[in-house]
Parts: sequence; structure tokens; C-alpha cells
Amino acid sequence: MEEAVKNLIKEIEGRLVTTAMRYYSNFYIGTVSKASKEYRLFEEHGLTKGEDWCISVDVHDVQRAREIKQYFLKKGMRGSVDDREEDATVVYCYVVTQYTVEFVKPYMQAMQ
Repeated sequence: MEEAVKNLIKEIEGRLVTTAMRYYSNFYIGTVSKASKEYRLFEEHGLTKGEDWCISVDVHDVQRAREIKQYFLKKGMRGSVDDREEDATVVYCYVVTQYTVEFVKPYMQAMQ
């Protein structure tokens, strides 16, 4: 894993500890293109802007974004193993609630 990816993972980890959540499984991780970020978070996943905790980091590289997502999926975060967009350079993460919508085919199901 290259140093830039490690640093981005540390940045995301630092933000995760600002929540009251204790487990990786309390979070959803995904990748998205810059153009689709707002729609993905607030329309598809159903987050409420300004109320639900979420972060997004543009890592400026598709492969880095995929590596970071895979790292957190292996740690136990929810998320899809499918890459829905070819130009997804933004890694996003949010706290899963009873109101959020997660995409099917989470990592652990795909591994079976």
C-alpha cells in the first residue's frame, strides 16, 4: 500500500473517532464521482444534509479510492464491493441509521 493511501486512511480514521460510534459496522463506506457525490449521499442513501454525520474525501485517483474502500470493508464497514462508477475518486462514509439506505451486496456477502 503506497504512503499516500496510508495517510488518507489515517485522515479518515481520525474523523471516525469524532462520532459516538464504536464499531466499523456502524459505518457505510463507498466511492463516487465528484459530480454525483451530493446525489449519492442525500438522494440515494437518504442522508439529511446538516443532520446526519458523513464525510467525503476526494483522493484524486480511482485506484486509491478503491483501495481505501476495500481497506474499510475488510475492517467491517458496510458497503458494496461493486464499483458503480468508472471515475469515482471521492471516498465517502456515513453513520448507518434506521433511515439510511445501504446498497445490496455488502462485502461479507460477496466473500461467501
